[in-house]
Amino acid sequence: MKWNLDDVPVFLAVVEQAGISAAARMLGAPKSTVSAALARLEAGMGLRLLDRSSRTLRLTTEGEAFFRQAQLIVEQARRPMR
Repeated sequence: MKWNLDDVPVFLAVVEQAGISAAARMLGAPKSTVSAALARLEAGMGLRLLDRSSRTLRLTTEGEAFFRQAQLIVEQARRPMR
């Protein structure tokens, strides 16, 4: 499993903002950049994390599990080292 840690906060933003457009606005990034980060993450993991259509976005079972892990990853990365 090869994926880029930089794409994890993008995934979290998409889930927390309930959409790619809202996440892009929050992150100050183009929607295409957010979509590309999600595609890289899913391809790198070999998993579908989100079911998306033009009107809905839903976490898959794998996406729910990764979301919980991603929150921990980002939390750990933000903690100051001792």
